[in-house]
Amino acid sequence: MEAGALISELKRRRVIRALIGYGIAAFAVLQIIEPVIHGLHWPDEVLSYVVVALAVGFPIVVSLAWIFDVKAGRVERTEPSASRSGLRGLRLALVLVGIGVLAAAPGTIWYFLVRGIARPATGSGLATEKPVPSIAVLPFVNLSSDREQEYLSDGIAEEINIKLSRLKGIAVAARTSVVRFKGATLNPSEIGAALGVAWLLEGSVRRAGDRIRVTTTLLKAADGFRVWSEDVEAKLDDIFALQERIASRTVDGLALKLTPAERRSLSDWGTRNANAYDEYLQGQALYENFQTREQFAAALVHFERALAIDARFAPALGGLASVEAQFYRDFDSDPARLVRAAEVANRALEIDPHLGRALLALGEIRVARYDYAGAAALFAQLTDDEPQNYLFWDLLCWAEGYRTPPRGAEAEQACRRSIQINPGHSNTQYHLARALLLQGKIAEAGRAIGALDERQPGSSLSHAGHFWLELFRGRPRQALAAIGPDPATPLNLAWVAMARAQLGELDAAFAALEKAMAGGYRDVGELRASSWFAPLRSDPRFEPLMKKHGPEK
Repeated sequence: MEAGALISELKRRRVIRALIGYGIAAFAVLQIIEPVIHGLHWPDEVLSYVVVALAVGFPIVVSLAWIFDVKAGRVERTEPSASRSGLRGLRLALVLVGIGVLAAAPGTIWYFLVRGIARPATGSGLATEKPVPSIAVLPFVNLSSDREQEYLSDGIAEEINIKLSRLKGIAVAARTSVVRFKGATLNPSEIGAALGVAWLLEGSVRRAGDRIRVTTTLLKAADGFRVWSEDVEAKLDDIFALQERIASRTVDGLALKLTPAERRSLSDWGTRNANAYDEYLQGQALYENFQTREQFAAALVHFERALAIDARFAPALGGLASVEAQFYRDFDSDPARLVRAAEVANRALEIDPHLGRALLALGEIRVARYDYAGAAALFAQLTDDEPQNYLFWDLLCWAEGYRTPPRGAEAEQACRRSIQINPGHSNTQYHLARALLLQGKIAEAGRAIGALDERQPGSSLSHAGHFWLELFRGRPRQALAAIGPDPATPLNLAWVAMARAQLGELDAAFAALEKAMAGGYRDVGELRASSWFAPLRSDPRFEPLMKKHGPEK
């Protein structure tokens, strides 16, 4: 049978009309069944089975339309055409099936290859025999008229992320890995693909006085389908119930089966006092994004206020310990700060032995005591526990770069992992610059410090970065100028001693080092091994100075 004759016969037997009608009906079925499947929380495989069943129907429809016709409400066998047909038996059956397969192909390709409904989402690199649901909690948008309320929207999203990440049977993208999508205009499928997750939780927060309005939506990343959306207004005192509701609805939306202990954990926020919680969120926001001593001091005040309200608020204890340790190193080397930091960190761990916030603080305390090797081991453990936490990778880079002997390549690797997760973290640019300098990569280090200058021009980090860059360039005079005219901390005074030693100004170098060690500087590894202190080690004043300021660690 020629092609023209075949087409004419298909029209006469109304096969083409039957195909068009079936195609429209199949499309309508899919439009109805897909939201039903999502609404009932059935697995994606159900939709795959429906698509396959509808595709198989195309060859069947073609065959039935060729054989039968509907006349006057009755199904009758179609009379053969008057012309002799070259297609009979098996050849005819193959042609009819082929037509049906061709008709089914566009829709099948769309669902299985373009949309990829048959591909399970692994999320966060997790690969198991039975893929678990994977989700990212996106940064919530601050809709309050006061921009300073940003801490509240960020804090709510972070706390919900922490809750979900502690549940078994779900893969949660670390909050730190989604920070780069704050304010982004990407569609859900792009964000989902970038994070490797199948689901997204997005939201917004508006605060007016003691009332807050929180809007949240659970989306399927592949197509932006809304599983549920909710708009709740409540008093700030009800923030715990509100957050618990969001977490519980998300769990139910993903059809997770929780143990009784996991279900109870959704209502444990470390405190039940909304005022203490609000102070904690403010302190945490300042700690994570500090640029000045004043911001650090303000973070300390907020944590202390939270603990004055609830002394057993473990996350606030961990935050306070971190601030005290960092304050000691960067601004005020009063030994009492380290004593207090260790005390509150251990108190936090007594309340919650698995509190990552407190374990992080213990690492920062080790750094403040110049135990970089011990800090690196602890930070490495934390990166194993939370491989998508950019802060842990940054701290590992920090410790590896300062230990004796320094491990520049390992530090660089950790910093680049941190930047990959969160490109906007300024501290990592500084630590990366030091790691590169340790390997003699001066030009690359200069670019890292340039990126730091763009984000935090004139900050203490920027000054420190330029100090090291000039020192490694062999320009100690310019390095001194980069520190600034009034280096107040013991660490900065030790750097002054390094630069003065390179200039051959040994009296000035020893005077600076004396002040640094009297203030608490005790980096014995650096003092004993660094080339920057080499001119001082050959001077007879060096050993008495080391003995004067206590036993070596």
